[in-house]
Amino acid sequence: MSIYDLKPEELPVAATIVALQLSIGLNIEQKIILGTFLQNIGSNLTFMAAQQAIIRDRVKEASTSADTTTTATGAATAAAAGIPTF
Repeated sequence: MSIYDLKPEELPVAATIVALQLSIGLNIEQKIILGTFLQNIGSNLTFMAAQQAIIRDRVKEASTSADTTTTATGAATAAAAGIPTF
């Protein structure tokens, strides 16, 4: 079982348990640093997911607006969406 298998109402309980376990033996400053660090991880994950959604939508738009008589490759679709390929 992973966190992805939990019900929405179980996630806050799991997060609280993890926070309690992580905080054992830490002083106030260490708890603040750890909390801020974990918040930054969450913010970065959210930022990356938003960027992935934008790229996915651009590729989707480019592939639906492409000429139906021409088969576009993944690189051509990405190029049409303005996404650099390396």
